This record gives sequence, structure tokens and C-alpha cells, in this order.
Amino acid sequence: MISNSWLQKRRPYWARIDELLTRSGGAGVRNLTHPELQELALLYRQTASDLATIREDPSSRSLAHYLNQLLGRAHNLIYMGRRSRPWSIIRFYAETFPQVFHETFAYTATACAIFWALAAAGAMMAIVNPGFQRYLLGAAMMETIEKRQMWTQSRRELAQSGC
Repeated sequence: MISNSWLQKRRPYWARIDELLTRSGGAGVRNLTHPELQELALLYRQTASDLATIREDPSSRSLAHYLNQLLGRAHNLIYMGRRSRPWSIIRFYAETFPQVFHETFAYTATACAIFWALAAAGAMMAIVNPGFQRYLLGAAMMETIEKRQMWTQSRRELAQSGC
């Protein structure tokens, strides 16, 4: 059972989140200041924790319903996405993607170099020692390949046998 003292301590926080949600109105987060947004995020997490606590008490269903509604409103406000404009995809590929690609080019080039170096090493190993795949794949997988079976077939047979 939830104690009255705990409820009295928590109610001001629930009232505050309700106040912030009411102040935001239809304009969303634009009506709130930066400190209020931070407070809203903190209150959201605290209220979610409170709801989990209250759900443990079967006699607090109406309070759980109220907090669930409050959290639903807060969630919609916090995670409300911007409306996309029709030309935003074109703008992304024309401006944003090239800018990010340019800024991260060194990382992209390094990743590509590592990929191609390892691909070349693998190709050379296959040419020099055609049996090297047995070291990587193991005998059971090579047997499955040589029988021209899918690797999932043995899993299916195990599942059907009840193992």
C-alpha cells in the first residue's frame, strides 16, 4: 500500500508537470524556456518511476490512470517530431549529407581502407591456400556446404527432433 506521506511528497511534482504541459499549449516546446524543458525532462522520468511504484498497489488504479495520462501528454510533447516539408529530402541530399560526408571523410576513408585491405588479404589467402576456409568455417559447416545444404537445415532438424 502506498503511504500518504509519499503521496503528499510526490503530488507537487505531478502538479508541476501538469502546469508545464498546460503552459506549452498547442505550440509545443516553443512556449517553454530552456530551464523549464530540463525540468520537464526530469519530472517526466520521476513521474514514470512513480507510476511504476503505484502500479504495484492494486488499490491505486485511479492514481495510476491519472499518471499514465499525464505521462502520455508529456511523452507527446517531449518526443513530438518536426513536421517534414516536401523538399526536406532533397535538401538532405543536396546539403546535409555532403556536409557530413566531408566532415567525416577521414573516418570513412580509413574504414574503406581497412575493408579493402582485409578483402585483399582474404582473396590472397584463398589463392595461395584454397583449403583455408576450413580453418574459418569448421568441419561441420564445410560438410554442410559440400552437401549443398543450407546452414539452417540442421537447425530445423534439431528443432523438429525436440533438442
